[in-house]
Amino acid sequence: HDGVYVCKMKRNDGATFTQSLTLTSKPAPQITVNPVKGTVKCGGSVTVKCSVNTGYQVQFKGLNPPIPGLEISYTYTAPGGCNQREETITCQMTTNPQDSKIITLALIEDALCKANDVFSAGSVGFVAVASCEAGKVGNKTAVCKADGTYGEFQDNCVLEVIQNLLSESEALDVVTLPVFLEDLKGATINNSQTITNSPATISAMVKIFANIGQRANSLKIT
Repeated sequence: HDGVYVCKMKRNDGATFTQSLTLTSKPAPQITVNPVKGTVKCGGSVTVKCSVNTGYQVQFKGLNPPIPGLEISYTYTAPGGCNQREETITCQMTTNPQDSKIITLALIEDALCKANDVFSAGSVGFVAVASCEAGKVGNKTAVCKADGTYGEFQDNCVLEVIQNLLSESEALDVVTLPVFLEDLKGATINNSQTITNSPATISAMVKIFANIGQRANSLKIT
């Protein structure tokens, strides 16, 4: 949490030394790629995208251009007459390449399901995976059906602020718990409608309350 942190040292002769430091927290990087899992017809092309939250930059591993940036895109062209296989493109942080996400492209001869605003084109049985909208983390999936439409939709998107709180809830102590509860209260009030309409976010909230209960018991808080 943001604030001024003070370290005090007292010598045996009674002299006291104090050192303070003002710290400002920085949100963890959240890389978003689209598609997460898509297709491209042999001889065709598809544009893949990658972005990260403000304060960071991402780049496609081994590809130049594009140059690193907050939002980047790359047009992948499949060879003509290709065999059906998968190609991967890695989007990674410029400062920490281990922090990355992979885009998987299935090379296909023909597509039955057409691409839409969320999912890429696909052949029968193909499971398309797309990123969530801004402010959420996770993914959305759908299956290409024999009638040429996508079905079996799953929305696994969690509100980003709630996902961050879930991560924080796993390491609470006596000092951080009160502040955490205030943050949780504010996030719940400000996003009540979104939380109600998101099963994945509700599931994350349940885990948060379970973590709070476990920490309260271990810290003997009543």
